[in-house]
Amino acid sequence: MLTWREISLETRGEAEFKVGRVLATSTALRILEISDIINAFSRYLTLDFGEIPLHVFDMNFEELHDNDGEIVAEYQSLAGIKFHLVTQIDRCRTLLFLSTDNISISTL
Repeated sequence: MLTWREISLETRGEAEFKVGRVLATSTALRILEISDIINAFSRYLTLDFGEIPLHVFDMNFEELHDNDGEIVAEYQSLAGIKFHLVTQIDRCRTLLFLSTDNISISTL
């Protein structure tokens, strides 16, 4: 069974958008290095959404401007593990999970 854990990440500088509570899957926390998580989160907060298709990048900026959609990013750890950050529509929480985690964001 997949479990979520709240994590606290200190950031330096101003975030470009609100992320709310940050929740990560137990699998992601077990497999990823903390340096990979911190690096990705720092990039995310400065609008570097990692390895996403151009149309998703464009959608992220539309969602930020209109404040009515999820913000999505994909990163790769130094070990080659793909993972995601997704800030939900209401900006109350951001989810960190592996590409291999079996989750449905819409049911969270």
